Amino acid sequence: MNDAFIIAIALVAIIEGLLPFLAPERYLSFLENMKQLTPSQLRMFGGLLLISGSLLLFWVS
Repeated sequence: MNDAFIIAIALVAIIEGLLPFLAPERYLSFLENMKQLTPSQLRMFGGLLLISGSLLLFWVS
């Protein structure tokens, strides 16, 4: 497997683990708010994350 892919997955795991580790109460509050979103709102949120991540990756590389 490509080393860059493994590094990317490791960085995602680190970043995803930061909020629950540093502020578990805020993380739970965030999850409760996410549960109240409609599927279309959640899809929009995911799409915005995909676009912003892609733009950031394009900008960095």
